[in-house]
Amino acid sequence: MLQSVFPKTIRGKIMLYTATVTCSIAVFTVTICSFVFQSFLRKNQIQTSEYSLEVICNGTAADLENILSFYKWCSFNTDIAAYLDGFENLSQMPSISSKNSGLRNVALRTYDRLKEEYSYINRVIISPLNSCNYMQISDTTAVSSAHPLSDLTDTGWFQTILSEDGMDNSTFMEDPFLPGSGLMVLPFVSPLSGRYSS
Repeated sequence: MLQSVFPKTIRGKIMLYTATVTCSIAVFTVTICSFVFQSFLRKNQIQTSEYSLEVICNGTAADLENILSFYKWCSFNTDIAAYLDGFENLSQMPSISSKNSGLRNVALRTYDRLKEEYSYINRVIISPLNSCNYMQISDTTAVSSAHPLSDLTDTGWFQTILSEDGMDNSTFMEDPFLPGSGLMVLPFVSPLSGRYSS
């Protein structure tokens, strides 16, 4: 039976050897090309991933730079300093008829100035240390909560971030104002100074 497969003539043998060598070269070439193609594809995927990560990092760095600029602006703004000093020892907003009614104007002026500079951030809260009279500005997508600010400032993560210069220890977490919502936020906590106190 093998004799019928192998040709008996010289011409048949040459054709068989030529076909065998051609098939071997073709398999070898396809194997090498496949390996080279896979190698180039892997390198291309790595380069694409690196580029995508670089774009994301640059975008995040630009956003963080905006946040840091906003923080610096808040640190040196005289209206915010006046607000922090004025409301430091008050447990509630003074009424219009009280002797401290000028503080309402301070609060409104501070709110207007803060609103002018506010951008890139879902929510900004500025509060004296007593957490009673805080100012909150949020974008249209952020939902406010009725929880008192002291519930937030007494939490462990808040104290950790505040004590270690909040810009370094911030991590994504569920929005503390909307527990159970699944909305993730990146909180920044930084002390601001009034004219006379922190």
